[in-house]
Amino acid sequence: MEERPERFERVRRPEGVELPAGFPGAPVPLAVPARTTVRLLPDHGRLTTAYPELVLSGGREARIAIG
Repeated sequence: MEERPERFERVRRPEGVELPAGFPGAPVPLAVPARTTVRLLPDHGRLTTAYPELVLSGGREARIAIG
């Protein structure tokens, strides 16, 4: 089995945040203001078995839910 990092092709139905140009194809910052609920549905564009990796900074007491 081959393992290699790949970025999602696009985000379908983003809710609660304006996506920066190039996101998610390029590693650009996505800032979420405090007390904001954001929903993102990433789309890889093809069937893939994957383990998403989130790189986060700041956001003391913030909550993230995947599922």
